[in-house]
Amino acid sequence: MRWHLFLVSLVVLLILTLGACEQLAGFQNNKLRVVGTWQIYGGGFLSDSTYSFDTGIIKKDDYAWGTYSFVKHSEIEVELGGSTKIYTVEFVTDDKMIFYEIIDGKRYDRYEWRR
Repeated sequence: MRWHLFLVSLVVLLILTLGACEQLAGFQNNKLRVVGTWQIYGGGFLSDSTYSFDTGIIKKDDYAWGTYSFVKHSEIEVELGGSTKIYTVEFVTDDKMIFYEIIDGKRYDRYEWRR
């Protein structure tokens, strides 16, 4: 009976560990996917400015513009001009990401980025 309890405990621990590893892998994946050069897409057009995301710094046209950090797997905290916001980030494809907010159960896309 003790072996049975030990075996069940071991299986549960293994499942919890694998789940945590999977979440960590997704978290690391998003941290890597955001790195690079992006342009804001809106109204059917790409912006003239380029934005570079790297090591927590956002540069606009090669000048420091703000900072970012992931607070959860799909939540990114962005500071621009002394104002801080947390957005949910969605990678639609490798070349398209969206920052959005959920307010009163409704999704509001704030920034669409394209490579």
